[in-house]
Amino acid sequence: MKCPNCGSLNDKVVDTRQSKDGTVIRRRRECLDCGFRFTTYERYEEEKIVVKKKNGTTEPFSKDKIVRGIRLASKKQTRF
Repeated sequence: MKCPNCGSLNDKVVDTRQSKDGTVIRRRRECLDCGFRFTTYERYEEEKIVVKKKNGTTEPFSKDKIVRGIRLASKKQTRF
């Protein structure tokens, strides 16, 4: 983490706490160069998966399409 006071990247975590709902982590940090204390917040960020098709277009990932394709492929299987 970059110190907002002096810009140094040399710091240590003094205290870590999780929010009540568990979505945010609060960290108290101390710069080892200037001694300035500051707080950072870490939040979970969900990234959307995008599928690029053969024709170059993109669309959101769909688990249902994968399941449907696997079921269709397994129906066509012949057993010896």
